[in-house]
Amino acid sequence: MDRSGRASTPLTGRSFWQRHGGAPAAGAEMDAGVRPVAPANADFAVIGGGLAGLSSALALADAEPGARIVLLEASFIGFGASGRNAGLLSPLPAPLWLASAASNPEHLWGLAHLNRRALEIAEWLKAEAPESGAAAKTLRLEAQGYFTGMGLSRVVRLIDRAGIEVRRANGPRGNVAFDLDTHAVDPYRTVVALAGIARRRGITVLEHQPVRAVEETASGVNVVLDGGRTLGARAAIVCTNAYSGSVTLPEKPGAKVVYNFMVATDPVSEEQLGRPGAADRFAIELNTSYVFYRMHQGRVVYGGIERFKPYGDSDFNVPPDVLSGLGKLLAQSFPGAPPRPAEAWGGVYHQTSTDLPIIRRSGASGAIVLNVGYGGTGVAMTQICGRIAAALVPGGRFVNPDDERLLAALTSSRVPVGALARFVAGVATDVLTLRRPG
Repeated sequence: MDRSGRASTPLTGRSFWQRHGGAPAAGAEMDAGVRPVAPANADFAVIGGGLAGLSSALALADAEPGARIVLLEASFIGFGASGRNAGLLSPLPAPLWLASAASNPEHLWGLAHLNRRALEIAEWLKAEAPESGAAAKTLRLEAQGYFTGMGLSRVVRLIDRAGIEVRRANGPRGNVAFDLDTHAVDPYRTVVALAGIARRRGITVLEHQPVRAVEETASGVNVVLDGGRTLGARAAIVCTNAYSGSVTLPEKPGAKVVYNFMVATDPVSEEQLGRPGAADRFAIELNTSYVFYRMHQGRVVYGGIERFKPYGDSDFNVPPDVLSGLGKLLAQSFPGAPPRPAEAWGGVYHQTSTDLPIIRRSGASGAIVLNVGYGGTGVAMTQICGRIAAALVPGGRFVNPDDERLLAALTSSRVPVGALARFVAGVATDVLTLRRPG
């Protein structure tokens, strides 16, 4: 913000992560003369060059060594939400199950399973993709008021029932707070690292290859590329997430597009922030706003405002009122010396009614597999679910029985109206009996 109160943070056409990772500016196109030409045929096509697409492609390569796999990205690898998020490998990748797990044993199992898998993936990234910057963090959940403190305390008791370690912490200004073990990554460098692994494993990764349609054929699918060329394959996994509307499919995935906005601040020290140990934490503030932030290389990466419509002609754009609102939230989170936003960007993700992904066969033949609908916990969930998507292609199979069990739990999940009502009633009882949060 400048002295007049107007938003003055530069919009770079890239996220903080993309800019520091060397991604091209938004809208930059590869010269047509050097753009790789997609082959006419492959065994499998994967549509989308983000975390979900790369996880699916690598899982296909594991399941069928030697298969010809082509991954097609409309822009550059990591262009979408995969290169614009905060990089949290959430230890709780299924938030809805925090309400339903109290009465659903499969969801209680799922919470523990997803937590364990997220930790395994973090260790795999450290070993196989050190460029990802995967590092241990403490996830701090901070309630910003009495009622949210009551609600958070109930959630924590359920997390504890799932066997996930959670610790009471001292929140700022005496707020109720709890800590969980987690990891964070540099999201754009993670996508680039996974693309490098894919190429080394023989997967053809093609950028600037917009897909217009995926059509069923007698022998599998035809992937219709921009300009009318086609790629024939036995099957296709569609990992287009919030950009699914740009591809003609046998059916439209049941998820809405959400626009999220973030800022990265000028360099600042923990002492200036008044938050010792801030560099080792990923914080989520729970109140009327859902604010999240972390420190990375001396800067605060901060977000927490969402909209359901784009602003301007690019989903990187940040509306002036949103930028102003993020500045005000920063001042509330760091009242002593709020850091100054230095750059801002928008992102777009896919949100289902349950916040759980859509992973299933689509169309009459099942040769098209949808792997979309990843929301705020997508960094972890995309990596967990790639094996599931690969198992659903014709001829595929589940090697790990836990993957099949997880898919069943995901597929059967509905918004647990009754469980949510009981949760709210329990919080109300805690309030009426003057129970202390924690």
